[in-house]
Amino acid sequence: MKIALLGPDPSFKGGIGQYNHFLAQEILREGHELLFVGFQRQYPKFLYPPGTGDGAGTGPERAYTVERLLSWDRPFSWLTAAKRIEAFAPDVVVVPWWTFFWYPWFAPLLRRIRRFPRVVIAHNAADHEGHGLRGALSRFATRRILAAVDRVIVQSAEEKRKVEALGARAVAVVHHPVYPQFRATVGRSDARTSFGITPDAKVALLFGAVRPYKGADLFAEAIAALPDITGIIAGELWDGALANRLRELAAAHPNLRLLDRYFDDAEGAALFAACDVAVLPYRSVTGSGAAMAALGAGRPIIASDLSLFREILPAPLARSFTVGDTADLSRALREFFSENNKLQSEEALAIIHGKFGWDRLVREVSAAATEATN
Repeated sequence: MKIALLGPDPSFKGGIGQYNHFLAQEILREGHELLFVGFQRQYPKFLYPPGTGDGAGTGPERAYTVERLLSWDRPFSWLTAAKRIEAFAPDVVVVPWWTFFWYPWFAPLLRRIRRFPRVVIAHNAADHEGHGLRGALSRFATRRILAAVDRVIVQSAEEKRKVEALGARAVAVVHHPVYPQFRATVGRSDARTSFGITPDAKVALLFGAVRPYKGADLFAEAIAALPDITGIIAGELWDGALANRLRELAAAHPNLRLLDRYFDDAEGAALFAACDVAVLPYRSVTGSGAAMAALGAGRPIIASDLSLFREILPAPLARSFTVGDTADLSRALREFFSENNKLQSEEALAIIHGKFGWDRLVREVSAAATEATN
């Protein structure tokens, strides 16, 4: 089967590039032919936190080539990409949808290639922080994109209901596959040494880009109330007011560490090796790369009691707390460490084996092409 995939690759920051990378690798592993139409430039620099930018380096080793045809500063780069897809003549085209920023490129591209089956993987049915004009633009763009394609893949039953309400026709649920790159490459002792963590410390980790909806402030406030637990927030800070609040708490509480930068795969693996538990204090969630990173690293999880987390996290792997409740998060952290509930990596891997494989995603993509020809 010939599959065309659009979007960023992992040489750009963000979970979508990582997701596309493992999807592309699995497409090739299963013997399909792949065209990866990628970005030359993803976003203007002013959209990133000060002093940072779009690039994440060369990214991991890959078995595919990225044709960098789409660029935010070239309004008609969508046409170049569409013509390349037409020349490839795919059996199916896969497009991620996560931000309304790319609507002016993706909408005409999808119209141009409408004779090929088109699958959208909807990472966000609605903007997490979409209020006012931003929210209205997000809803408009998402509705138009979802209604224009042949199949939509979402990551939870709740998101399925949302995209159907927005006009999506054929919708399938495929839970976010697990990220394998954070499996420890160093031992716990060496990992802790590299981050200046004592061997006997109780360590809770919040990992990934720090945005208001992910609840880093709740985590910081909970850690501030637990001086015997070390809390680490590791990721770029994307919101000024939130960054100021986190820095204020970190300055007042030595057990809260704020690592404000992008972490590559090797550093991320070391962080997971060094921690005892990953914390996901989200206020809302549509899919969580951080959750799948923690599962891939074999780490137990403390998560907000949201429907997606109840849906994807097996009971032996996670415990929950009331959404937005700092005191209840503190309670969950205390109980976790008092019960010495440190799940072994092998046990975690046994639980997730087969449940969150990338092959399930490729099967769903292939089904869209098969149904279109019948």
